[in-house]
Amino acid sequence: MQTQRPHTPRYHVFLLDLGWQTENARVIHENLGVINACLGGCPLFVLNREQSLAVLQRDPHLIGSDPCLIVHDTHVLGHNGGDGYHGFRLSLGRAKDGQEALQLFQDFLRFVAEHAGSPDIQKDLSKKLHREGLAQTIELLRHSI
Repeated sequence: MQTQRPHTPRYHVFLLDLGWQTENARVIHENLGVINACLGGCPLFVLNREQSLAVLQRDPHLIGSDPCLIVHDTHVLGHNGGDGYHGFRLSLGRAKDGQEALQLFQDFLRFVAEHAGSPDIQKDLSKKLHREGLAQTIELLRHSI
């Protein structure tokens, strides 16, 4: 079991945004201050256009997903050896409108805040997504029958 390091923030949050003038981008930029309030003062790094482009060149599957919040869990980084990434992301560019982007952002912050004490938040997220996926599948099957 990994020990918690109280002087080190649990998360580092990065905002990847090419600067598209969309409703989803407006929602995230207007609410950036909420991240620190909800996540206990974790650092927020807002990548500029050039930095965002550099990330997208390395990971082209992220094109079209911005604005995107990328969360690194610093208490697990390198836990499995190497300097690998441990965390998750929220791709608000895929939301259909500003209201859906805001709801996703709120759900995301709630989940991260509620699971801050978890030894493996990525595992918790996988379980939650699996449960919700199964619930949605069951609901679809009920309506199909």
